[in-house]
Amino acid sequence: MRNKHIDQSYMEKFLRIQSEVITPYLRQIMHPAELKSIFCIYEMIEQCENIYTYLVNGNTVVIFEISRVDQSITHDRTVSIRNYAQESKGRQWHRYVRELQAFSEREDSQVK
Repeated sequence: MRNKHIDQSYMEKFLRIQSEVITPYLRQIMHPAELKSIFCIYEMIEQCENIYTYLVNGNTVVIFEISRVDQSITHDRTVSIRNYAQESKGRQWHRYVRELQAFSEREDSQVK
């Protein structure tokens, strides 16, 4: 069983990085006034970087890496939610799109 303290510590660190690094980056690649919601679909922790997949505004998916050494960001790609869902889920993509869009509408996904 995982330690609750470790989970809480990880979540605090994740939210800090999202606030200080990820949200400003997404504001740069999207027009700042157009950034309404962000939702982390996927995070892969690698040895030297973390790979993130974010749903932005309920319709765009942005994939990028953040260096664990200096927090520099390398943009991988930006795709529509439909294309991302089709690549990820194949024939079940319609349902996946609805699930992701529901997450993007949650209060904790809104950018302030």
